[in-house]
Amino acid sequence: MTIYYESDKKILELLNEHINFDGKSMLDIGCGDGTITISLAEGTKRTVGIDPNVERITTARTNTPSHLGGRLEFIDSSIADYSFAKTSTPFEIALYLWSL
Repeated sequence: MTIYYESDKKILELLNEHINFDGKSMLDIGCGDGTITISLAEGTKRTVGIDPNVERITTARTNTPSHLGGRLEFIDSSIADYSFAKTSTPFEIALYLWSL
């Protein structure tokens, strides 16, 4: 079950107002349980969410709708350990929200 907090709704509103996600590739650093990532992935060509917390990544994977399965991937990794060499195409959008 996905829970949207008021702050999540405001962030989604602002991002969608100022960024065109259509057909772009996106990296969400510190994606947590994927709530915002999944919402934004609806319009992207490809989305990768990374977070070092395995439990939160498991939740994100569980909450991923089947129609996004081919273009949305969640990886348990910190940004320091993430291998950009495995990425075939560069990311056009990178987000770093709610992470320290």
